[in-house]
Amino acid sequence: MKVESFEILQSFIRTALVRDELQSRRRTGTDPISPENMLQMTIAWLAGSGYQVSRCLGGTSVSAVYSVMHEVMDAIC
Repeated sequence: MKVESFEILQSFIRTALVRDELQSRRRTGTDPISPENMLQMTIAWLAGSGYQVSRCLGGTSVSAVYSVMHEVMDAIC
């Protein structure tokens, strides 16, 4: 995917993917996953990579990968 295409798609769904930073830090002790990273993880998975690759891209748990994928797909649809 071209960078320009990624940025256009991101501009359409970014607001649906933004998470509350303060609440995320309180709950997990870490910064939230950025919308850019969420989209990157989902596109990699849709392109045929396994969840392991998406997990490494996001630095998240397996359950978080699937949660992110559902959230991004809901934002796109």
